[in-house]
Amino acid sequence: MSRPMVDHVEQRGRHLDNIITRLGVDISVFRRAAHGATFELARWNCVRCAHPSACEEWIETLGRGAQIPPHFCPNCELLRAYATKF
Repeated sequence: MSRPMVDHVEQRGRHLDNIITRLGVDISVFRRAAHGATFELARWNCVRCAHPSACEEWIETLGRGAQIPPHFCPNCELLRAYATKF
């Protein structure tokens, strides 16, 4: 049975988790912010993102030691507010 949408959402969720980790964002604080609404907005932004290939490349290569989210990321400003490396 094909599950393309489920797979799409899961892949984008992994992208968000990887970016959060790379930026040093405290995942527990981020997930609890605004009673979970901030995290859900970030996940939705990832699902609709127009740059999944650039995101994967950033995670694999450019994101090592990154201090700011990539400019193409729809969660750039949102994640900046929670990053601990600044």
